[in-house]
Amino acid sequence: WLSAETSFGRARTLLRQLCRVSISTQRLRELAEACGEQLESFVPATPAAAPAEATDARDFYAELDGTTIPLREGWKEVKCAALFWARPGHADQPPQREATTYLGELTDAEQFGAAVERALDHLQAERAARRVMLGDGAPWIWNQAELRVPDATQVVDWYHATEHLGQVARAGFGEAAPEVSPWVEISECELWDGQVEAVLGMLDGLPPQAPQAREVVRKNRDYFSEHRERMRYDQFRQQGLQFTRFLDLLAQFEAPT
Repeated sequence: WLSAETSFGRARTLLRQLCRVSISTQRLRELAEACGEQLESFVPATPAAAPAEATDARDFYAELDGTTIPLREGWKEVKCAALFWARPGHADQPPQREATTYLGELTDAEQFGAAVERALDHLQAERAARRVMLGDGAPWIWNQAELRVPDATQVVDWYHATEHLGQVARAGFGEAAPEVSPWVEISECELWDGQVEAVLGMLDGLPPQAPQAREVVRKNRDYFSEHRERMRYDQFRQQGLQFTRFLDLLAQFEAPT
């Protein structure tokens, strides 16, 4: 467990300090890797979380994202995915998510997309009533979505969409300006109602002064304009679809600025 959470050298030190267990770094690595191989052996044996019948009333979701993690050779991007079945929501009730399968690989978009596609086949996602792809604005995510699941509904998750609103408000008004919070609150309400055009209008009304701030506003306007059809949250709610972020484990890592 320690070896999974930190480096082998640090894990060795903690074992000695906390448990009075002395072990070489090399031996600790051998034990950790052997344990990892045992854990991997359980993955193919896991029964597919797919319906028994040919069709199902449930939806299947795939959320893709990426984050940077520290390695010996520096910070590298690891691509992650959360795959799960969910029963559609209704009225004010959100969709009921079932067990989640997580993927994570240090690889390029094409190879990771292939890994996701294999997982979709294993989980028999083709039997779902609807398939939904969740992601942020990274082009590789939507490229792989078009390639692997062309009939899926594409949705920008709420976390990333609102994160952009905060960024652009701080750039437009100033980091600690009193206008930031009310602007974000109003723009989030518009976005929640699927009024992306209204949000674009609010972006046009921001008063950026410095060239750097103007560039932040411009990039965010392009972001909301490009993904407007992936942000029709009023329609997604009416359809009983989920648009919450599930890859919260990515928040554990933060690349240096």
